Amino acid sequence: MLDEAQARVAVLIAEDDPGLRAMLGTALTLEGFAVQEAANGAEALSAVRRRKPDVVLLDLVMPWVNGLEVLTAIRMDPATEDVPVIVMTGTPAQPHDLRGLGPVDLMHKPIEIEALLARVAAALRRSRKTLEI
Repeated sequence: MLDEAQARVAVLIAEDDPGLRAMLGTALTLEGFAVQEAANGAEALSAVRRRKPDVVLLDLVMPWVNGLEVLTAIRMDPATEDVPVIVMTGTPAQPHDLRGLGPVDLMHKPIEIEALLARVAAALRRSRKTLEI
């Protein structure tokens, strides 16, 4: 569990599957993160502009604006270019498919919560935030 100062760590979940989005949101909330949710790429872009998240969990295949477009927009904006992004996909995407889009972590679905929490913690450590989950 995170302490009070760490509870300000904001995680944006951009996932069009409502069941998976809810499961991830619940798990992260129980760990003390401030969770924002987006059901599609357009909502994800709006959420990123409203409040810069500390970490983004990003589905690649979403309606309106796909995950690659969201990731590109995040990386092109100087205000968000350094935000850690964990790409989640059910497609056979490989790390080389994301080349040129800055550092990203790639997880294949189905997502295991413990593995996701470890990846979030690692992403936060890499972005110079010290957390113990």
